[in-house]
Amino acid sequence: MARGWGRSAEARIERLLEQAAQDRRAAVAPDRTTRDALERRVAKGTVTSPLPGLYVATNDWENLQEDVALRTTVLARGASLLHPDWTFCHATAAHLHGLRISHPLLDGLQVANAKGMRGNSLPGVARRYVRRPERELADGAWATSVLVTTLDVLRTQEPREGLVVADAAAARLCLSADELVSELRGLGRGLTGVSKALSVAAYADSRAESGAESMARAMMIRLRYVLPQLQVWVANPLDPGHPFRVDGMWVLPDGTIVVLEVDGMAKRQDESMTRGRSQERIRWEERQRESLLSASGARVVRLSFWDALNEAEVSRRLDLYGVPRLGSEAAMAMTRPDSAMNGGAPAPNGAVIRDGWLRFEGR
Repeated sequence: MARGWGRSAEARIERLLEQAAQDRRAAVAPDRTTRDALERRVAKGTVTSPLPGLYVATNDWENLQEDVALRTTVLARGASLLHPDWTFCHATAAHLHGLRISHPLLDGLQVANAKGMRGNSLPGVARRYVRRPERELADGAWATSVLVTTLDVLRTQEPREGLVVADAAAARLCLSADELVSELRGLGRGLTGVSKALSVAAYADSRAESGAESMARAMMIRLRYVLPQLQVWVANPLDPGHPFRVDGMWVLPDGTIVVLEVDGMAKRQDESMTRGRSQERIRWEERQRESLLSASGARVVRLSFWDALNEAEVSRRLDLYGVPRLGSEAAMAMTRPDSAMNGGAPAPNGAVIRDGWLRFEGR
């Protein structure tokens, strides 16, 4: 009879773990008997308990070490089931809302504490003060709102991390930089770091499509370069029905066109962006695209994700391609509202960025 009960219990545990994996969450024991059985499996090494009360089959947990984003989802969803009063905040909430966030910030869960609330940090769980921890459901777990989450990341992290989230929040909420600043100013009045948050939000641009693009722009802001126009369409001379869209573009006062391409990791790993193409195919398409851009007279400067974090490398490349810094005569000409960069008068060769397209007018 004991053996029969044991087989039944083992089957229930297998179903519990399988269902949790299907739901993209850690398993939670429904009763003490199941918890004790799970803990015995933990002792044997077939199940892993990443946080007290949460359980994942060890093989599945080892696979999650290569996917920080999914690991965060699995832990947050499981913890929400185990601790329904928890509200995730900061980087965890940003991830749950689908905002781009640097993976190093996802090391451990971030849980909101408001004034008067009780709760201690523990290994793998950090408590953070949040003035307004009103919560909403985000990807199967409770989290602070997008605006509160954005404010907390911007005021506590360095600008390059903050701009990644600010860009994503502007896109998610359909806000301009000015509108985002206005919303955050009202939320953050009196909080430590709010001035820094507002200064970062002032550069938010919903057109940025990757964290690498945002980080590259943050470095340019720090180094005082003229910022490019983002996501500009360029006609394809070989196939007019399939134009290119480049990450960024400058039109220099003499009409020289400089194209920015930022090679974020998602472009080669995210299935929504690779669309089933092999790495070799992606590289071939990039070479073809760059060749056609060069044929149109554009100069293409490429930055990898790691280049974007390197002050010396960004300076070296932008200087080489002639991108000016603020305060120079060229920068003043390019940043005027009536410049070719901003849809005003075309450059001497007719180049102008208008309505999101590189055009050649008057030729």
